[in-house]
Amino acid sequence: MTVNGSTTSSWRPAVPCPRDDLGLTPAARPRTAEQVREAEIAALVAAYSAGNAQLAAGHQVLVSACEAVIGTYRAAESAIDRVRTFVAIGSAAEARGAHQAVVDRHADDGPEDRRRVLAWARWAFWPVVLLSGVFEGVYLAKIFQQLLNVGPGSFLYWTSYVPAVGLTVCLLVVGTMLAQAVFRHRSRVERRLERGERGLRGVLRRLRTRHRDRDEHAQRRPDDLPWPVWTLPVVFGIAVFAMLGSWAQIRAMLASVDNALLAPYEPYTAGMLVLLAAGVVVVKFLAHNPYADSAKAAAKQVKQAQATAEPLVEAARELTTTHYRSWLDLQARLAGAEASAKQSVENAVIHLREERSRTGAASPIDPPGQAVTSDDPSVVVATDTGVADLRLDFTVYAHSRAVADHYGPGKLHRRLKQATGALHGQFQLDRVTDPDDVEEPTG
Repeated sequence: MTVNGSTTSSWRPAVPCPRDDLGLTPAARPRTAEQVREAEIAALVAAYSAGNAQLAAGHQVLVSACEAVIGTYRAAESAIDRVRTFVAIGSAAEARGAHQAVVDRHADDGPEDRRRVLAWARWAFWPVVLLSGVFEGVYLAKIFQQLLNVGPGSFLYWTSYVPAVGLTVCLLVVGTMLAQAVFRHRSRVERRLERGERGLRGVLRRLRTRHRDRDEHAQRRPDDLPWPVWTLPVVFGIAVFAMLGSWAQIRAMLASVDNALLAPYEPYTAGMLVLLAAGVVVVKFLAHNPYADSAKAAAKQVKQAQATAEPLVEAARELTTTHYRSWLDLQARLAGAEASAKQSVENAVIHLREERSRTGAASPIDPPGQAVTSDDPSVVVATDTGVADLRLDFTVYAHSRAVADHYGPGKLHRRLKQATGALHGQFQLDRVTDPDDVEEPTG
């Protein structure tokens, strides 16, 4: 500046140079050990608090899972008890014993099994009985209608068919008793190892020596058929056929009165009616076989035992599997809840160690580190007010752990194997499952 021809200078205060314009940052002030300790304590407390909050929040979910485990355990236990009850009753053992008795009884039958029966005779028996009864009713009802002097419009007209029904029932009784006697006698004869003399001479000889063989004939094995009884069947059969033949002859005579040309055929007509009645008895002979009936009853008993046992075992296995799934679900939920809580602490520890590595700050606190993965992760820190014991409170899951331990699938699996093994033993299966062959679930 020029004043009066002379040059002068003016003073200006110094202005500090801004560091930001030069691209420089102020140096970070190092934190003291006390500051680092307090910051880490706060981070750990927050991590443990968050972990415990997660544990508490998952408690209600675990309660539902525990209820499912207990419910499925009780259901499976009841199903197994039903199998054990069936085993205790012994229906399977009884059925298997009856079947084995049939097999042993006929083991030495040879090519002609005593259980062999003519299938057509059994199928044709009741149709033959029905046709015989209808024919007898139509044939003999005429006699009683004339005796009662009734026509189709009277009630007594229909009662004239009742004697035919009675005769049919009598034929059934005679056929049954004679068939039993004949079969028992035939079975007794078939057991003889030697065949005696046939013909009239042999019959006379057996009659003479009958008193000497009485003791031998009076013996029978417990599994043999009862002794044949001849008196009542023979006497009753003679009476029934005599009565039937008499009424058939009377009916033939009445027919010949109406038509003289039929008179020569009276005996043939009566004989045909008697022959049809005899056919009912003979078909009953052919259809009767107590050995076949016994074998059929034993097979049916085995099928009934199997039909009862299989659903019981299947239900027990299915419910045991259902319980195992619910138990695994409870274990997974427990492990997931605990792992989530541990992860909160692990993330905090990782952050602390990364911060120490970046800043080089030293701290008197030793973070839990790998201890967080243990069953009881905890850390002890000193604060101004004393010592703080930071830990994840897994005791909130103590009840869930107790449920998982007490209602584990191992007990059910062992009981089911014992029950099914006993049942298989009653059925005498060729291969009974060995308990060591099946892997037992843990728990």
